[in-house]
Amino acid sequence: MKKFVDTEKMTDILEEQLKTGDGTALQFATLSTEIKRLRFTTDIDPNFTGTFDELETYISTVSQASSAQEHIKLNDLNLKRWIDELHLLMHGKAVTIDFNQRKGREI
Repeated sequence: MKKFVDTEKMTDILEEQLKTGDGTALQFATLSTEIKRLRFTTDIDPNFTGTFDELETYISTVSQASSAQEHIKLNDLNLKRWIDELHLLMHGKAVTIDFNQRKGREI
């Protein structure tokens, strides 16, 4: 049986951003902190490293957008996929297509 990985805080933030179409600096900072915490404290299935890589790019590029709203709107499909992938990770399931296989085309 695969290990439970608590991604709930991250999925809650991403779902809130998707729902409201907006995001705060605190939300992006919390996402970043959670990614770092999970990378250093949890043995994560390698298929999910691409998800974390993409999320880190999403977080780091928000400052280049004219607004958080625009950034979230541009990443609408990515947000939905990341939420799904984080739920899969939390429940010990696998992602079939990882970041390297996709060649990073979403970001």
